[in-house]
Parts: sequence; structure tokens; C-alpha cells
Amino acid sequence: MSLLSDCLDKHLKELQDPAPKAPEAPKAPEAHSHLPYTVSPNIVRSISLGFQEGSSDKVYHIQIIKIPRYRTISGYQVNFQYGRRGGTLQTGTKCSGTSQYTEASGIFQKLLDEKLTKGYKVIP
Repeated sequence: MSLLSDCLDKHLKELQDPAPKAPEAPKAPEAHSHLPYTVSPNIVRSISLGFQEGSSDKVYHIQIIKIPRYRTISGYQVNFQYGRRGGTLQTGTKCSGTSQYTEASGIFQKLLDEKLTKGYKVIP
């Protein structure tokens, strides 16, 4: 299953059964996958940043994703990937698919501002 489907199924289960459960063991990342989804998402906004200084050569990608309606869950999600240029990137999500666009846009802008302050430059 794709990570997007897993995430949406998890949220649906939480809505149906709010009882706390023991945390699941982390899953190994899929080979050659630097994005946290395998389905074609609706990318609303994205930006790629780079940082080079001395031997450091890093990239940071940020996207706002429109999550299509899946049962009772829909909304926006902010995904990011970072790491050494040309290497395997770490992935993450800053807000879930139940977020509104204004919330996701604010998180996107905050991440962007943090990276620009640290010296990252926009990659055309």
C-alpha cells in the first residue's frame, strides 16, 4: 500500500475508534522512494531549495498536497524532503490531510522562511 493510503486509513481508524493503542514499529522506507507518497497527488504549491558551503551540499523540498476525498477525510498536507544532494532524502509531513489550506500554507511559509534564514537558496 502507499504511504498516503496508510496515512488516510490511520486517520479513518482514529475517527472510528479513538481508543489509544500501542505505537506500531516504524516501517522501513521503500527503495528509491524519496517522496512520502506513491499515488499521483495534487501538488498545489512546491519549492526546491539548495545550500552549498564548504563540503556541504544539501537540498530541501517542500510541497503542499491536496488530498483527494477519501471516505470522510480530505484536506491539505505539507510534505518535505531533505538531505545531501544526490543521496537518499529523509521525508516528513508537517500537517495531516485533514488540515485547511490556510493552515497548510502557513506551515509551508514557516518552513520556507526558516530555510532561507539559514542560507538556503531557491533552485530554479
